[in-house]
Amino acid sequence: MATSINIEKKRGNTRRIVFRLMFLGKPVPLTGFSEFTLTVSSSLRSDRDTDYEEIMNGYVIDELEGVFGFTPSGEIIPGNYFFDAVLTDDNNETFTFAEGTYKVTQGITK
Repeated sequence: MATSINIEKKRGNTRRIVFRLMFLGKPVPLTGFSEFTLTVSSSLRSDRDTDYEEIMNGYVIDELEGVFGFTPSGEIIPGNYFFDAVLTDDNNETFTFAEGTYKVTQGITK
């Protein structure tokens, strides 16, 4: 089951979004995972690729501690969106580990 998370960013901010994969209170090493993807969409259950506002490819920060991140482009216009974050393992099996709302607010400088 995916963890429900609400993310809020200012438009133009590119500070990375960091996750730590845990199971029963212990970090899950990222060995065996080949891809990390966080997709932001204007619709909750999109049937079209054109509904995606941004697709972020993730990267490993600490493999043994299960820490990885995504860096947003900062180009999404202010609004309320939805996201899901998916892991793909070396067998090409996918697992949605997080989902929720992705809110972008207007900043003063952009």
